[in-house]
Amino acid sequence: GSGYSAPVTSYQTTSGGGDTLTGITVTPATASIVAGTGTQQYAAQCSYSNNTNAKCTGSVTWSSSNRAAATIHSRGLASGVAAGTATIRATSGTVSGTAVVTVVNATLTGIVVTPATAAVVAGTGTQQYAAPCSYSNYTSAKCTGGVTWAISNTAAATVTSSGLASGVVAG
Repeated sequence: GSGYSAPVTSYQTTSGGGDTLTGITVTPATASIVAGTGTQQYAAQCSYSNNTNAKCTGSVTWSSSNRAAATIHSRGLASGVAAGTATIRATSGTVSGTAVVTVVNATLTGIVVTPATAAVVAGTGTQQYAAPCSYSNYTSAKCTGGVTWAISNTAAATVTSSGLASGVVAG
């Protein structure tokens, strides 16, 4: 958890030093994060009429054009909700700057069969295998029901669709 829990609805202060705010630049301009666990920290740089710039990440109002895809919190931290695209906007008064975040679903990066090796008695022995799946968002989950099980030597052993191997003959 990031420590932030609620999307911003209003959090705003005005420019400092009496100078007029002329622009806001949001960085990064584009980003891609994973739905459910991905986050992106945005920064806002405010430009003023006296040709100065100042970091203003905490003093702008942050918003997301598509909260079904991504939410944004008071200090510029975006969180991926579901696959889609959102425009992230930093606003102060009538001046704003934008960035685009693309939220993608996690992709399968690997399957590890456990146990890696096993010995079973021919004719009566069985071994239940599991296949935890690893995903691009650094999570893992049981995917035993979503994999196709196969065995290299079907004369020696068989395997069911749920990963239960049975010894047939020594081999």
